[in-house]
Amino acid sequence: MLDKYAILVNKENPISENFYKNFKLVETTDVENNVIKIEKITYENYIKLKDYLSKNKNIEIGILNSFRDFEEQKKICKEYEKIYGIEKAYKLAAIPGTSEHHTGLAIDITVKKDTGKYALTNEELYEEENKFKIIHKYLYLFGFILRYPKDKVEITKYNYEPWHIRYIRKEIAQKCYNENITLEEYYL
Repeated sequence: MLDKYAILVNKENPISENFYKNFKLVETTDVENNVIKIEKITYENYIKLKDYLSKNKNIEIGILNSFRDFEEQKKICKEYEKIYGIEKAYKLAAIPGTSEHHTGLAIDITVKKDTGKYALTNEELYEEENKFKIIHKYLYLFGFILRYPKDKVEITKYNYEPWHIRYIRKEIAQKCYNENITLEEYYL
């Protein structure tokens, strides 16, 4: 039986609108104090990752977002269409049903900049790439992977997102890290 935590969700593997009901979602707040939802085990491991990075690497992370329902994803797609046009919009945003955020297992994290404020925009996040590179080295210890690596765009079909991490459990995360493979490659 397939481990629900290691489910592959992407453009070729959509999920149903009610798939998230396989998980227990809990509420927390993002870095701007908005109430958000995240899968319970994912959140528990995120807290361990956050504490580890703070204590051992002097890097402060926070959550930008996690669970998104289909309606919220539709709104994001419409916004992107207005800003970028249809073709580019769907290179940047997942159509409803193909986003890992529908599961609550994906987290868009941010880091505190040297100014003491969190990076909030994609531009600010990319500017903090050196911190993300450090974070990526320790994700597997807590069951996470970097979901969209820079050198795997052809495989994932998503642009590099150093902030998008995904909980898949420690055993599979360690295998992906050690072999430098994506979740797509894990299933090949």
